[in-house]
Amino acid sequence: MVQGYEPSVEHEYDKTYTQSMFYTDDGMYRYHSSKLYKQTIHDNECSIVPYRQYEFLVDHTTFMDGDIIYSIPYKHRFCEESYSIKELGQGLQFVKKQVYDQTSYYFELNGKLESFVFPKMFTFLM
Repeated sequence: MVQGYEPSVEHEYDKTYTQSMFYTDDGMYRYHSSKLYKQTIHDNECSIVPYRQYEFLVDHTTFMDGDIIYSIPYKHRFCEESYSIKELGQGLQFVKKQVYDQTSYYFELNGKLESFVFPKMFTFLM
């Protein structure tokens, strides 16, 4: 997450989508293509990566669709999560996530963390 980041100008995003989620005591469920999937969370350790005078918290957690579920647990909370994605190239994306009245910003990387990533992130934020 990019803490304290408030864009001075709203970015133009390459794609936006909405995701329907159910949160229960039993876990998270994602509704997609008329099917309800229980989310499998691979909660890998975070690491701190120094770059210049900054430290970046890199979260290696991943979420995957697991089993298809045929009923929604009785006790649940439903929400629509809105995502706006800006492609920065080489598998790096800037993400704006909105849930209820909360907005968060973060980067996602599809691939290996390499030396080009941090300069590209800085250039985008400045």
